[in-house]
Amino acid sequence: MRLVQNLLDHILSPLERNRSGWHSANMRWLLIAVLATGCAHQGAVTQPGPAQPDTRIATPLPVGSLADLLTAEVAIKRGDTATAYANLARQVEQTGDEAVALRAARVATQIDAKTALSAAKALAQISQSFEARALLARGLLVNQQIERAVIELRAAAEMQPDQVLGFLPRLLQGQPEWSAQLAEQLATPIPRSLALGVPLLYATEAAYGAERALPIAKRLTRQHPKRPSLFAEAARLAQQAEGSDSAIQILSAGIKQHPQDQSLLLTRTQLQVATQQYTDAINGFALLSRLDPDEPSYTSSQGMLAVEIEDFEQAERLGQSLLEQPATERSGRLILGLAATAQGSLERARQLLSTEQGDSFLLARTQLAQAYLDNNQIEQLESWLDEGRQVRPDQAVVLYLTQAELYSEANVKDRIVGLLSSALSEHPNNFRLLYARALYRDSGNTQDIVTDLKAALALEPDNASALNALGYTYADANIELDAALELIGRALAIRTDDAAILDSMGWVHYRLGNLPQALSWLERAFEQLPDAEIGAHLGEVLWVDQQSMRAREILSQALEMDPTNPVLLETLERLDIRLP
Repeated sequence: MRLVQNLLDHILSPLERNRSGWHSANMRWLLIAVLATGCAHQGAVTQPGPAQPDTRIATPLPVGSLADLLTAEVAIKRGDTATAYANLARQVEQTGDEAVALRAARVATQIDAKTALSAAKALAQISQSFEARALLARGLLVNQQIERAVIELRAAAEMQPDQVLGFLPRLLQGQPEWSAQLAEQLATPIPRSLALGVPLLYATEAAYGAERALPIAKRLTRQHPKRPSLFAEAARLAQQAEGSDSAIQILSAGIKQHPQDQSLLLTRTQLQVATQQYTDAINGFALLSRLDPDEPSYTSSQGMLAVEIEDFEQAERLGQSLLEQPATERSGRLILGLAATAQGSLERARQLLSTEQGDSFLLARTQLAQAYLDNNQIEQLESWLDEGRQVRPDQAVVLYLTQAELYSEANVKDRIVGLLSSALSEHPNNFRLLYARALYRDSGNTQDIVTDLKAALALEPDNASALNALGYTYADANIELDAALELIGRALAIRTDDAAILDSMGWVHYRLGNLPQALSWLERAFEQLPDAEIGAHLGEVLWVDQQSMRAREILSQALEMDPTNPVLLETLERLDIRLP
């Protein structure tokens, strides 16, 4: 702050002699606000150490200092880091001010590696602080001077052994070669300080992946159990290397050390939800709710999970408690409505869910619609979804598609094409409706399927699903085979490992008489996605290629997967293949 005070005294004294109070006072505050950013701890690499008394004698400012510093701050606000650094560097050279040198070194990290190192070296000539060492280590790292960087990291660690360098993860990302060099040099001797242990952790992860980094993270949690963030890092790596159960164990150990840490608790609870450990997750949300009773989402989450595990008594209790508060009434109605739906109390469910128009609108509509279907109440299903389209016109298309899917599940497929045609009269040129109508049409109605798919592709020419569907339709009908090959090729270029597209490519080659190519594509597809329809295609091509034993083996596997698959059954009948 020494240079700032000099600036104020140097610049404002004449103003205060010559101008009245309001202007000079406001000018002083304006300059403090702008110039303090040069000395304040903004975006620092680390937390600063204890303040030391400044015993140096203030020197008069060179001419132009104010202009340089103001220009630099304005440039920073505008994102012009090159201009900002040029002005700050000039002032470092002229004044040797530590705060300005620190500001310049921070700005330089946003320019390029060479500038970052140059600025860090200039700072190191003025200051031997922890942050000066850290910035110099950073500059050396980005210039791949690993050995010298490690020297600076070790020196910084001696000054503040429990400090963590926050810039390292992003700096090391995508740099496996010099991350490996850094990890190798930091690993011996095994660091006990956070200032060296955490860099070793991040360097090992960047170089070798989560599996190699995990033991280091676990060691750090044992060495520094009072740092909850280390347990979070170890859990993150464990989830990648070993799975969610391992991550949950690490988080549980962290929670034992830090029972009030909501971040660890919430992360563990979310993992428990993701792994369907719903009872444990309910207990987790209960703990979070006790720690933060003003956060209603914890109680709502408990209630939703209670419905999921069919603990309706608990769901009712939690839903009623939310219903009593105006701020959480919607959540209470949703939980109670879903619980009523699951218990078959559909009239009560409709009363509770009909007012939901927010984020849970689709959940409420689809869950009750499914319950109507399960109870064979098709008219109620239709009126419920019709009402939903009136309440939320912006969700009408989704509700039409939901209704089509429920019709298919209910085996009332004769209604689907008419429903989607009505939807298209309200929402013409809608890709999703056109594509869905094509898929739900009778497979023998090739011309109408082609018409719908061409209209869909006119709206989204690079949609891989539609390209594949049209190509497969041609191939299956044994027409336009050259066009089919081109369409499926385009789809495969977009989604190179999609089993359905691989299957289509094999099928069109079969239609073209290219049996070796057909077998190659279909074997890939079946290996990637063992599916009855893909198995039917592969089995047919093997049969035609006189590989009857292998064909029977594949077709038997397909029949075990789905004994009612219509494509498979038609294939067996057409080829007159009898399976045991």
